[in-house]
Amino acid sequence: LRQPTLARKVEPVIRRQCCRLVPLLALLRVVQCWPAAPHNALVARHEALRAVPNSDGQTQRILSSLKAKISINFVDLSQLDSVARTRDLGKYRAEEVQTPFDLENGPLMRARLCKLTDNEHLFILTAHHVVADGWSCGVLLRDLGALYAAACAGEIAKLQAPLQLSQWVQQQADAQQSEERRTAMSFWLQEYKDTVPVLELQPITLGHR
Repeated sequence: LRQPTLARKVEPVIRRQCCRLVPLLALLRVVQCWPAAPHNALVARHEALRAVPNSDGQTQRILSSLKAKISINFVDLSQLDSVARTRDLGKYRAEEVQTPFDLENGPLMRARLCKLTDNEHLFILTAHHVVADGWSCGVLLRDLGALYAAACAGEIAKLQAPLQLSQWVQQQADAQQSEERRTAMSFWLQEYKDTVPVLELQPITLGHR
């Protein structure tokens, strides 16, 4: 798959999303006992979450669901007082953002589960910007919520099949070869065959308040 914007020269950006989960018993069933836990069902559902860049910096490959499985790092903070718990939670959140991913082998997503009290946990899902941006994080949290709720109820989540990364790439490739694009390219090449107008931009003066 060719995706030039994923070149290795781009500075890595890590996005972290947190959500609080209750109740405890349902959570432990989902995380520890289920072979298809919601976080791994999420990775299996979206090809983009299993993408890793190739060494050429221009293409990427999609890992299989088995190779892209992520484990949950469990941390128990329930025995700490509120001050120490807040301190350690901040430390773990910062650690999630600062810890690099293995770009060659993936996966480019990881999860941490922090036990706050007997009835409250904080689930931290961290992803490299290669596989998730700000908009897609909303989609992922929505899907994860549906998968978690269904697993707690012993049901199968009723989610529509998502558009996969490989399908999107094919759509873009098809668009490049479309008659509409060829017509547009022909028009603009003819429009500026002799010269390209220079856009005069006014300088911007930055002030200080």
